[in-house]
Amino acid sequence: MTNKKKNSLRIGLLILLSFLSGLFYLFFNIRGSWEFALYLRIPKLIAFFIVSVCISFATIPFQTMTENHLLSPSIIGIDSLYTFFQTLTVFYFGSQSILNTNVAINFILSTVLVLGASLGLFYLFFKKIPNQIYLMLLFGVTLRTLVSSLNQFLQVIIDPNEYTIVLSKTLTSFNQINVFLIGLTILVAIPCVLYLSLNSKVLDVIHLGRDYASNLGIEVDQQYLKFFMIISILTATTTSLVGPVSFLGFLGANISYRLFYTYKHRILFVGSSLVTFLILVSGQTIVEHVFLTQTTLGVVIDFIGGLYFILLLMKERD
Repeated sequence: MTNKKKNSLRIGLLILLSFLSGLFYLFFNIRGSWEFALYLRIPKLIAFFIVSVCISFATIPFQTMTENHLLSPSIIGIDSLYTFFQTLTVFYFGSQSILNTNVAINFILSTVLVLGASLGLFYLFFKKIPNQIYLMLLFGVTLRTLVSSLNQFLQVIIDPNEYTIVLSKTLTSFNQINVFLIGLTILVAIPCVLYLSLNSKVLDVIHLGRDYASNLGIEVDQQYLKFFMIISILTATTTSLVGPVSFLGFLGANISYRLFYTYKHRILFVGSSLVTFLILVSGQTIVEHVFLTQTTLGVVIDFIGGLYFILLLMKERD
């Protein structure tokens, strides 16, 4: 059996598993009103799908351009900027400010702020200091550390009652999904996903390496700038919807690399989205029905993702 047929078979199997896991999550252990249970679960399932697609379409191009499968967009501090913005608005304006009570305004401002900071970073390293992608990553790591430290400082001196509000806004949570934010995220994500899908062949060429891509006629810096902008948008909108999900994209992307023996991003996008969706649905099912919501899905993902990250590091060493 050729790799093409194997990949098609695996995608078909993942689609079937995703469909069955989604049905299982929707209808398992419903006690009382079915309408009320489905009213709570359907938005979560839609959010799982949106987050899976956005995270996968952000992580795989990022790893292709950095030539490193152990990295994710969070390394440049996108999620830390979101957390800092939420803390800053509560600290200076209070939890009852329109910036915090109006979810649409908060979502738009958070996304614009993160995107603006990302654009400033990319402009510096693609226009002023070109061909220095690893320097950009190092700068991003430093920026993330700085922002995280400032965020922790504000959280220490903030009013304890306000601190609980900050925690509820910055911790990863799939338990309370705002339906309005789902609509906004879809509107923002669709053009980005379409652009990456239509330009997947450009990413296939970039996968060969910067020098090879340049020799084959690709305007590397120009393409990098466009892709990084889209990655920032997808990461910012996902973070605004459910909070920081650092290891989720890393898990989905790396599992798909091992399931699909291909360099074609079109296949990797689909495979990673399905794998990530399975992780989210199965994880949330375990959190709700095994741990009885005593923990959160974000904690489970970070724990599994951290173990997998260490495993890959040890494998790379060997």
